[in-house]
Amino acid sequence: SSTVGELEVQTEPAGALVWWNGLPLGRAPLVMDGILRGTHALKITKGGFFSITQTVPISTNKRTTIQEDLTLAPPQILVEHFSNTDCPPCPEADVIIENTLAQQGNAVAALSYHPDFPGRQDPFFLAAEEDNLVRYGYYNRPPLPFVVVDGVKRMAGTINLEQRFTNALSERKGRVPRATLDFWEFLEMRHEAHTFAGRVRVEAREDLADGNVMLHVALIEREIDLAVAPGSNGQKHFFDVVRELYADPAGRPVRLTKSESAFYDFRFTRKPEWSGELHVIAFLQNNASAEVLQALWSVR
Repeated sequence: SSTVGELEVQTEPAGALVWWNGLPLGRAPLVMDGILRGTHALKITKGGFFSITQTVPISTNKRTTIQEDLTLAPPQILVEHFSNTDCPPCPEADVIIENTLAQQGNAVAALSYHPDFPGRQDPFFLAAEEDNLVRYGYYNRPPLPFVVVDGVKRMAGTINLEQRFTNALSERKGRVPRATLDFWEFLEMRHEAHTFAGRVRVEAREDLADGNVMLHVALIEREIDLAVAPGSNGQKHFFDVVRELYADPAGRPVRLTKSESAFYDFRFTRKPEWSGELHVIAFLQNNASAEVLQALWSVR
């Protein structure tokens, strides 16, 4: 006798990624047959919207229909922090930043850059010189350590850093998104051993056609622990280290009118020295104000 049924998933808006028992099934609207009878775990995700998680019973020879209206989420916050292995106060700042970020869960995406100051022998700088220099120059080469939240809340030094950083994060919460970002052909694919590739879908929720908005896509290594400190400050633990910006560290222009959308490809190739867990972060930044309008982190 048959032990399978059917599943139908519809979402508004369409295009949400459907996860079935922890694995990507496809994008809504979708219909799948041959689903084993029993209770299954369903998760629906779409960049810029709150995720939905539920259990779904599948009955023999019956179609189970799930229809969900997705709720728009506030923009994901982006933190960029700048450090250097010859910067004496940077290890203290990094501990504060990492501990504060850990309290935010997945609501905040973070990028760690290593520019050429005060030491040009920082191995993370040498591994991505242009990317680090361009982003450091974007903020006018401030003294290190330096933290910026969404491009506009900027903090240097370690004095009261925890409080200043926490306040900056709080002030950026709950905004109305001006655009949404979503990964396509990335989270749902099984990555080749050395390739991270996909597309970012950008949808404008207001006019972004003035030429000031740029899309950036970064590959980060989540945690790096070294046996020997590479610099004079003794630091051995590093996190959210930017390994590469695709394909231009200055970003790619986004020109969309309200409700328009477009896809932007990206591709990264893992290098042998990148032995840790790699994630992709995309973000939109308005060069006229430096404000980050939206961010997207590939963590599920």
